[in-house]
Amino acid sequence: MDFNTLISFIGATIGAGFFLLYGYAFQIAGSSIIYSIIIAFLVFLVSAIVFLRIFFKEGKRNLSFLEKRIKFPYQWIILFAEASWLSLCVLAVGYIGNHFLGFSVMNMAIFALFLIILVNFLKKAISLERLMVTLIILSSFLVLLYYIPTPELIVPEFSYAIFPTIPLLFILFVGFERLIFLIPFSGKKEMQRGTLSTIFIAFIFYIVMLFVFPNPQPNVYFISDYFPYPFNIFIIIPVTMIFLASANSSIEISVDMIKELAKKKNLPEFFNTRKEYSEVLLIFVAFIVLILNKGLLIMAYLTNIAYICFFLLVSLYAFLEKDFDKKLPLLSILLLSITLFFIPSDVILLFVLILPLMIFSGDIIKALV
Repeated sequence: MDFNTLISFIGATIGAGFFLLYGYAFQIAGSSIIYSIIIAFLVFLVSAIVFLRIFFKEGKRNLSFLEKRIKFPYQWIILFAEASWLSLCVLAVGYIGNHFLGFSVMNMAIFALFLIILVNFLKKAISLERLMVTLIILSSFLVLLYYIPTPELIVPEFSYAIFPTIPLLFILFVGFERLIFLIPFSGKKEMQRGTLSTIFIAFIFYIVMLFVFPNPQPNVYFISDYFPYPFNIFIIIPVTMIFLASANSSIEISVDMIKELAKKKNLPEFFNTRKEYSEVLLIFVAFIVLILNKGLLIMAYLTNIAYICFFLLVSLYAFLEKDFDKKLPLLSILLLSITLFFIPSDVILLFVLILPLMIFSGDIIKALV
């Protein structure tokens, strides 16, 4: 795998998730959060291996084969996840703007959404993705230059408080599945090696960050608490750009999902012919989610539920395939189901209510047009 492709995978995986959720998860689990990350990594790794095996078995550049056995429009789940993630990232920018500039959280979030629209209109999305990877490397270097951690080899005490944080941190490893539809590969081994390497790199990165930021506050700008003014500004600006780039990364895969839904007649045909219409629909959905937001933590759980359900569908498909080894898909289904069990019941209920409403809205749009 060439360097640019590997960098793209790393950028799709190591992004805003750590800055969004680490502080909140730490307040729940304390120093035991290291166990949460390890377990979330193992759950995702099993699911990713199942995903890669079934993907290459079918040999298609999309997941339409899922519908052979799973009679559910999986595209809506991905669209829900990406729209939630988009609104989550711009909301994080809103919190940063409120903290440092005193602006309204919602106004700043809507402004961030407008910036993403502008970036796509100017066709600078790829440049923004590359900038995100550069800023991750640069900000990490600056942090380590200013604050070199002195890790103590102390095994944290295990706490049952980690379990609600496992589904919250699942999203730290999500990302590679966005790129396998978009980047051309020379072969099966190249992509498998690249994706699995990225997941391991992400895992190591997060473990190192636990030592760099040992006691974060429950906010999206916790990183600024470790540095004096004005140095914290030079750190938080790259973090803000990472949020924007990560939000923007949701658009490309969402456009593909909207096109698939249009081909299946779940949405009007013109969504398949004009990319701009698909982008407008996604931005509109993200805007609605943003307006109806119930807080960053609940929105994060909603996003994670959607991603977990998607990998659960893939694992279920692999399990139902006759000539596919049953053990790994069964393990993946078991681990993902247990992970869902630790999500607060009110958030699961919210997801169960919103997803059908989202699917129904597609029928309304089709009827109106």
